Amino acid sequence: MTKPRKARTFHSAAAFAVAVLSDDDVKGATGKSMSLLRRASDPDDHAVEIRCVDAAALEAVLLGHGHAPQFLTAFQDAVEQHLGHAINHQPGNLLERLADAVEKVGNISAELRAATHPDSPGGEAIIPYECDQVETAICEAIEVLEAKRRDIQAIRKKGNVTNINKAS
Repeated sequence: MTKPRKARTFHSAAAFAVAVLSDDDVKGATGKSMSLLRRASDPDDHAVEIRCVDAAALEAVLLGHGHAPQFLTAFQDAVEQHLGHAINHQPGNLLERLADAVEKVGNISAELRAATHPDSPGGEAIIPYECDQVETAICEAIEVLEAKRRDIQAIRKKGNVTNINKAS
């Protein structure tokens, strides 16, 4: 059974990298094995933590594959936790962010359909790997919605916005 990981943490970023990258991607970026990255994704394994240089290298590979930032988001949240408040956020295009959120929610649906399909590895029952895939899709949707929330908070701080396509 997969351990739950708090979203937007180094553990969740490492788990996401494990889910979407190949052994060769991880080895090429960090010089380390996938099994070490799996251990770094375990919130109960305090003996292995990901180094900043490895997180940056993995983030570059993830971005190169078209994924949203994972380690950068985790780092931002860790800094904000130490600050006790959010870092100033520069809002993005509100409609583009909304379209991205809709796409991510659609990905949850697709993962659930795939996991419960009779031809899936677990048949109609959902196996741990499929749970991981669904959870990853959920975390991606949460991250986009969290960015959208930060967009709105930043706009509120700046005052009224008359053009929905631009935050400034």
